[in-house]
Formats: sequence, C-alpha cells, structure tokens
Amino acid sequence: MTRPLGKILAVAVGVYMLAAMVAVPYFNWQYAQEHGFVRWLFFGEFVATAKGFAWPYFVATHFSAVERKSEKENNVRLMAEAPPREYVDVQYNFAFQFPAGWKLEKNPPPRRDW
Repeated sequence: MTRPLGKILAVAVGVYMLAAMVAVPYFNWQYAQEHGFVRWLFFGEFVATAKGFAWPYFVATHFSAVERKSEKENNVRLMAEAPPREYVDVQYNFAFQFPAGWKLEKNPPPRRDW
C-alpha cells in the first residue's frame, strides 16, 4: 500500500472510530430510555452497541426518513392550499365539497354472505 493511501485510510478509520465512540453510548442510552434499564441490562446493551458500531447505516436511514417526512408534509400542505372539489349527485339532488386530495371511489358491492 502506498503511503498517501495508507494515510487516507488511517484518517478514515480514525474518523469512524471517533464517531463510534459517540454513537455507542448514544444508542445504549436511547435503548435504555425506550425499553427500560432492566431490558437494556439483559440484552439491550449488545443490540445497542452493535447499532453504535453500524452508525453509518442508521445515519443514512435517519436522513432518508426525514426527507420522506418533509415530502409528505409538503404534499399535505399543497392539498390544504388547493381549492376544494365538488361532488354533485343529480339523481338525489345534492352536492358537497371535499378536499382536492381525496379520491372518488365507487361503493363496494353489498356482501351476500348471510
């Protein structure tokens, strides 16, 4: 291995280990908060410590979940800002308004199992 590549690898491993030193106690604390101290003591410390060493995966999934949540909130906001639609039934002579994000579906056929 060449010297510059070895130095880059050493820096990457060092950064990973420093982050793991923060992630392991954090995931252990989080597990103990969610499941209680006794459950953490018997099995949780192994699970939480493994999660702490696999911290890059959990960081990546956290940010993708945050992105999906913000996208969902944006869609809800856009639906709330859209003007309402109106359903008109000429057979029974009535109408009502509903949010633009709702879908119209036909009623399911009646059940005949009795």
